[in-house]
Amino acid sequence: MATERLKRRTNYLILVVITLAILAVVNFLSSRHFFRVDLSEGKIFTLSPSTRTMVGELDDLVNIKVYFSKKLPSYLVSLKQQVGDLLDEYHAYARGNLQIEFIDPAEDPKIGEQVRALGIPQVQMRVIEKDKRQIVTGYLGIAVLYEDKTEVIPIVQQISNLEYELTGAIKKVTTDEIKTLGFLSGHKEFDIDNEYQLIKEELAKQYQIEKVDTSGGELVPDKVDTLVVAGPKELAEHDLYIIDQFLMRGGKLLLLLDGVNVFKLTQPFQILQAALRPQPLNELLSEYGVRVNQDLVLDRSMANFTYSPQRFIRYSLPYPLFPRITKKYFNQENPVVSELELMVLPWASSLEILPQANPDLKITELFKTTEDSWVQKERFELNPQRQLPPAPGTQRSYCLGAAINGKFKSFYADREIPPGVNTSGLETLKESPPTQIIVVGNSAFISNGFMENNLIRQFPFNATFFLNAIDWLTLGEDLIGIRSRVVIDRPLKELSESGKRLVRYLGIGGVPLLVIGFGLVRFMLRRKRKAELI
Repeated sequence: MATERLKRRTNYLILVVITLAILAVVNFLSSRHFFRVDLSEGKIFTLSPSTRTMVGELDDLVNIKVYFSKKLPSYLVSLKQQVGDLLDEYHAYARGNLQIEFIDPAEDPKIGEQVRALGIPQVQMRVIEKDKRQIVTGYLGIAVLYEDKTEVIPIVQQISNLEYELTGAIKKVTTDEIKTLGFLSGHKEFDIDNEYQLIKEELAKQYQIEKVDTSGGELVPDKVDTLVVAGPKELAEHDLYIIDQFLMRGGKLLLLLDGVNVFKLTQPFQILQAALRPQPLNELLSEYGVRVNQDLVLDRSMANFTYSPQRFIRYSLPYPLFPRITKKYFNQENPVVSELELMVLPWASSLEILPQANPDLKITELFKTTEDSWVQKERFELNPQRQLPPAPGTQRSYCLGAAINGKFKSFYADREIPPGVNTSGLETLKESPPTQIIVVGNSAFISNGFMENNLIRQFPFNATFFLNAIDWLTLGEDLIGIRSRVVIDRPLKELSESGKRLVRYLGIGGVPLLVIGFGLVRFMLRRKRKAELI
């Protein structure tokens, strides 16, 4: 008996020793090699392929200094851990060319001064300790340093967009050439410093931004890589020539164009008016196979519009003139929109794809409305409380965004240079190298007023699409996949009218029927048991 007991104890000890040895070996290997399994949709907790490639190709040491206070409120402790986990992945793929250091500026006043000089501020944080609410100060910033260049993330508020900001900062400090974006000005467009200021702040993280005024006949500067034309109200013939020649030299165009002017008069109460807007750029676009129509698109898949018909009265109503583009209606093969979930365009005009005479060009629909869409032409009813129903048989899907790729032929190849162009030593270019244009039938969807007052929190994909389009045109596809994973939205699936009725009737009558059915089954079972006892 004692021998059996001793044998069992020996076997138990051997098993314990073997288990500890296995754990030691696993721990040793995991310290040198790591892997994680990310089961989330879109792999949002894993570094994107473009980030892994970029940090893997670093050929010199880049320093990342994380200026986080050690004493953080409890609700920020997990953020610090998540930042550390993300940076561990960067370090693993960088093959020793990324040095990461966590520093608490509060431990040394001189470091605190240096950090604030970099542009990383002290932030106020609420702390509840011993039943008291207190305000404490601390740091939540990151600096990326390479040679004499520094890029700063002043405040890290969430982990969801940190990969994009970090990768962009590393790319910016390790790249000698910074791309330049031009915004057409001088033609009553949206102003990048005013109406587009929110989007400008995001663009400034990656690009140099310049206004390009062609009203005096000057050509687009050579350093401009992509030109944004955002809702011009007037364009002269020489402006069209300058835009055409910018494209012919290989420049990229992002055209945000409206077929209808919508006016909002807000004093003493809100009145909406609309008028047809001539679109001179259609002369060029028609040659490339796209035209902006003079109409407004409505959709049964819609966002709400906050409206003040009278003083002190505000409504938030479903508004068909704010069509919602859901995942099904984005082109899944184009990286600009393939990862988007939702967009909303206010008072958008449809795009018409024309028969293509140039075989060197490829036209791609980027996004469109649902099949329950229709348009208003000439007679515009903008009041949310008096929407006109669609005419029978007119509902279909309408394209609102398109991309054109290939070699473009100049609209002015066989025409004279228009008067007003600075023609000193100028020769008309007749064909472009391979380049791209993106056309959207709306220019207000990224404006400050629309983003701040309506949709910046509800539908952040509006800005994501615009930034993706800029990146695709200017840089290629490197950063698109990162940004598109930043915001995830899961709108409810649109139901048909019959589907809505079915859900309504099930909600009203389904629960009582289930209760009645349960009661009948219980009654039958009890009756059966009673009969068996008898």
